[in-house]
Amino acid sequence: MSYSAAAIWAIIVLLGLGTYLIRFSFLGLLGDRKLPEWVLRHLRYTPVAVLPGLCAPLVLWPEATGGEPDAARLAAAAATFAAGYLTKNFMAAAVTGVLEQLVLVAFLPGAGNLVLVEDAELHRPDPRSAPSPEPDRTFRSAYDQQGPSEQGG
Repeated sequence: MSYSAAAIWAIIVLLGLGTYLIRFSFLGLLGDRKLPEWVLRHLRYTPVAVLPGLCAPLVLWPEATGGEPDAARLAAAAATFAAGYLTKNFMAAAVTGVLEQLVLVAFLPGAGNLVLVEDAELHRPDPRSAPSPEPDRTFRSAYDQQGPSEQGG
């Protein structure tokens, strides 16, 4: 689907205007008023609702594994949830999840697919074009089974 330059600019302007009006409706019209207690009570749950919405796709459909869930991420998510539930402390939960993920990926073969790849192929503008003349700079983590001969260099 192709859009003209005018249509693209119209979409940008309309989305910007919509974003401004949404923010103005809350900040501009209600900014100097005291909100009712029930609204404040509901607003306290906004971060609790948004954070799982941002993290769930990264756990359930990670790009690093081609969209397939893996044991390391699921275990880290479970550990994070348990730490948060038991301690009621966000930092304790976040640190637990990160450490769990790093430990599982580092010590269990095939657990997780931590992407530590810098590949000249990724920076090419068109993947169908001819191979890049620069060398393939690939960093593999400890659980990868490919040797240098299998990597093509």
